[in-house]
Amino acid sequence: MMPHTLNIVLAADNAYAPHVETLLKSLCCHNRQMRVYLFHRNSHAPEWFDYINQQLHNFDSEIISAVVSQTQLDHYPNQSHITSAAYYRFLMATLPHDRALYLDSDLLVTGSLQSLYQMQFSGCLLAAVQDSVTARIDWRHPYNLHQQPYFNSGVLLADLTQWRRENIQQKLLDTAQKIAHNVPFGDQCILNYVCQNRWFPLPEHYNYQAGMEWVLTNRGLSRKFSPPKNLPLIIHYTTAQKPWLPNTLPEHLPAPAYRQLYWKYRQLSWADVRAVAQNI
Repeated sequence: MMPHTLNIVLAADNAYAPHVETLLKSLCCHNRQMRVYLFHRNSHAPEWFDYINQQLHNFDSEIISAVVSQTQLDHYPNQSHITSAAYYRFLMATLPHDRALYLDSDLLVTGSLQSLYQMQFSGCLLAAVQDSVTARIDWRHPYNLHQQPYFNSGVLLADLTQWRRENIQQKLLDTAQKIAHNVPFGDQCILNYVCQNRWFPLPEHYNYQAGMEWVLTNRGLSRKFSPPKNLPLIIHYTTAQKPWLPNTLPEHLPAPAYRQLYWKYRQLSWADVRAVAQNI
């Protein structure tokens, strides 16, 4: 399989800069030829982009500043671990590419993304992983999204050509105006609403939601959870229990999985990243 340039989309404000850099380190340990777009509200200094680009140059990659000017995105409701930056992924179709891989900034990549990126999902707007918690519990959604498979929006492989053809960006913005204040999971609910029955399901390996174990245990549903036998390709630190924050869970609940792995990547110097990448 010939390697493709990976068009990767991130969205974050400046408070998440350390976690964006940690994600980029994990990407560069296992991937080259990446074109990374960071959507932000003019919150990252040009010098930060210069510094990151100096590092990415060693991996035949670059990061591009994509400043968001649509102020209506700032009016959507935030949650404790979901800010207005979560809605910036709605704007992916403005990029001049046929497809792009959106990644939340609270995750790690542990291997090559080429197989995922080149996956075929013809006729669908995107490929995603079913939300791990809602797939295992009885729940109700105000717009009946519980009646069908519901995906987690932290990893989205999007067909941007199809998005432009069907004006998905405007449909997402219009839907957000109508329902954003009435849904439990912000942008994720809006994406599911617009893309229902038009998304391709990926294995959990491509978006392992590390917060689900303690959530299910807390609900007495640990029997519905089996830890992965192999290291997931993408580890997503879902819920408010982020690995860079103190673990506030009661002792009888398991700490979110792969907490130490986050710190392993964060503490790597860029020289360390180059050394790791040379050995794969």
